[in-house]
Amino acid sequence: MSVDMPLIDVNASLGNWPFRQLRNNTPETMIELMNANGIDQAWVASFDAVLNREPKTANLALAEAVAPYRDRLVPFAVVNPNFPTWQADMGLYLGELGFAGLRTYPNYFQYALDAPCFGELLDCVRERGVPLQVAVRVADERMHHPLVKVPAVDITKLSMQLDRAGGAQIILINTRAGEHGIATKLAKERANVYIETSHAEGVGGVAVLMEKLSDDQVLFGTHAPLLYAASALLKLREADLSDEQLAKVSGRNAQGILP
Repeated sequence: MSVDMPLIDVNASLGNWPFRQLRNNTPETMIELMNANGIDQAWVASFDAVLNREPKTANLALAEAVAPYRDRLVPFAVVNPNFPTWQADMGLYLGELGFAGLRTYPNYFQYALDAPCFGELLDCVRERGVPLQVAVRVADERMHHPLVKVPAVDITKLSMQLDRAGGAQIILINTRAGEHGIATKLAKERANVYIETSHAEGVGGVAVLMEKLSDDQVLFGTHAPLLYAASALLKLREADLSDEQLAKVSGRNAQGILP
């Protein structure tokens, strides 16, 4: 890409996903993948935290694993607000361990976005001034193991509680094209709601998303290593964006969230 702007991937993960053997899921191999695709920085969370009984152990392991690479790998703590002790860990994650933000998986943690526990999580990000990533899915529902079928998150319920987030940034990750209408409606109503590009499929998928949203609310994401980083880059290239739009999506918007 021609724009002189750091390329920041806001949606990557490390660790293991039990339903698929992954490559590039360690800090070292993720950086190799980033180098091969010209990605300067990736915001990473732990796949292991999604299906652990409690995510803290996996978050601690992630912090230790990325410590030598913090200029390239920015850790996000996976938080389950449906687990009794989650609030007690916030000081550790966002203080001593230096996590840059939080990521949650409502469908795997079995709560809806109108649940009281999610409202409490929004209170937390408002008070601490950190971004929250809300994962609508991990893998395509058609590829789920027949004994572990997990529906996508119903994002229509997000609007009911967004006031509690104040000005804290809410980033919807892994939204598919069929959900972009709902997601963009939320984003039009709230300047602090963002959408990333990893699941903007179809011809001109990223361009279509950009047409529906403010240029300031779209972020580059790959969902690596579950999806191909090269595919995410091709989507960006074929969108035929202006230099200003490309600069915003590729890195400037993300830098505004995490200076």
